[in-house]
Amino acid sequence: MCHPTNHDKYDLPKGELDPEESYLMCAIRETFEETGLLFEKNNLIDLGRFEFIEKKDLYLFKTYVEKSTIEIKDLKCISYFEDEKTQQIIIEVDGFDWIKLDELPLKVPQSMYRVLSKIIDGENK
Repeated sequence: MCHPTNHDKYDLPKGELDPEESYLMCAIRETFEETGLLFEKNNLIDLGRFEFIEKKDLYLFKTYVEKSTIEIKDLKCISYFEDEKTQQIIIEVDGFDWIKLDELPLKVPQSMYRVLSKIIDGENK
């Protein structure tokens, strides 16, 4: 999972759709920008739309990887944003980690935990 800069919890790579972009291509692009991982579209499984926070849903995909094939130290975010408080341009993600399922309630925001719980439990919407 990604650790967004200036936040205390971990999160999934996610972002806004670019014009004319499909949910699938957005997921591939955001994952690459925030982690450096490039997944092939035929390796992503469509999980659908999930209620996330008020006026914002998430459209999610999953894939399977061998943990041994991804080195945390090699992940790199190439996406930046302007910090609202300082007006400085800063990196969007400042860290990465593998999060065990039983650690999710402590390591991710409650809104993300609700979504991930639905996925783990096999529910959608």
